Amino acid sequence: MGKDKITKSGDARKVTKDLSVKYQPYFQVKAVYFTDNSPYAYVNRMRYEMNSPSITKGNNILVAADSLIKIYSPEMTGVIEGAKAELSYRGRTVTLNAGSAEAVFDGTAAALEAASEVINGHFYIDVENVMEKAFGKTAVWQRSYLAEGDFLGIGDDRADLFEDKQVGKDLLIYLNKKKGVLRRAYYYEEANLIMPYLLYVPFGYTPDKKYKLVMVLHGAGAGVGESRDLNWRPTVLETEAEKRDLILLFVEGYSMGFYGGCDPNLQPEKCSQEEKRYLEYCQNEPICALKQVMAEFNIDEENIFVTGNSMGGGGAFWLALQYPGIFKALAPCGALTTDDLSRFDLSPLAGKPLLMVDGSENIGFDNVENQAAYFTSHGIPAKWHGVPGGVHADAWTYAVDTIFDFFVQA
Repeated sequence: MGKDKITKSGDARKVTKDLSVKYQPYFQVKAVYFTDNSPYAYVNRMRYEMNSPSITKGNNILVAADSLIKIYSPEMTGVIEGAKAELSYRGRTVTLNAGSAEAVFDGTAAALEAASEVINGHFYIDVENVMEKAFGKTAVWQRSYLAEGDFLGIGDDRADLFEDKQVGKDLLIYLNKKKGVLRRAYYYEEANLIMPYLLYVPFGYTPDKKYKLVMVLHGAGAGVGESRDLNWRPTVLETEAEKRDLILLFVEGYSMGFYGGCDPNLQPEKCSQEEKRYLEYCQNEPICALKQVMAEFNIDEENIFVTGNSMGGGGAFWLALQYPGIFKALAPCGALTTDDLSRFDLSPLAGKPLLMVDGSENIGFDNVENQAAYFTSHGIPAKWHGVPGGVHADAWTYAVDTIFDFFVQA
């Protein structure tokens, strides 16, 4: 379909009216992969560093119970006291004792293949048998025909696990990968959840040099684990970042809460405590992900930028407004053109470069110049960039070079 036949678009924000949808985190744990004698687990193929490494005992992998609780939280809870552990998950509580190869639940004892052990202060369990026999999970091994190392996958359904040989290759690739596209996950303590993020690290990266970083926020309904927001023009973000030596950080943002604000359906004064807590989760999560990246890579703290499309565009504006000390410049795309900007205190953004990007076929495009002028009149040096024929979902992808140049020159 030619773009001349595509109608105006951009009303996706209506989905945020349903709070039951908004409160549901984007990222759901479907499959967890453990590999022998490694500190890493792969949660939906995102690399997560556990508190302590897995340990191989014969044909079994033992995993520290505290790491397992974090991975499956908040559904899984547990009490670990010395040589005893109790794990609760989906309505069932299992008791395990160090030195015993049994799991006790529902008044019965199920035999495990390996005894629980306390090692270096951590309570280790036979993760395959505990998850299968006690909690009804499916576990599948993939042996080492690709390279050294065995992978144990655990999920609700076998269909989530090892449906193709590429899974094993992916896990091996991402084990120690340091450049290109990196898949990561971390424990978001505030919300008691594992959260994913993606990175693009230029191939010339060296820890001896500070790198500029661009945070990229996805639109409503996407989620970083599914799309990396590149479905419309795959690799365009990486290609343009590579040219400019930029590190890209794709964040999740917890859920459909406009990254904590800028929701046109939101009336803050009427928010319940639950809603306020939820919005705090959405707002704080990208900053927590940023801290993970800054701990691993040499980031220039004076050159951190934020952009995004649709809900991500509103989020870019909101996060820069809340954390003006972090972001040097911002580029909201496909957003803000229909908003009443007078409802925001714009003073934190005074002097901060802002670029509005929108497609000519998006709702509110005719107002983008006026909105940029409004920002400028309030002390925010704003520009706007229009994409001829561009629709709501993909217009911004045709302006990535313009956005990145704007950041580099800010």
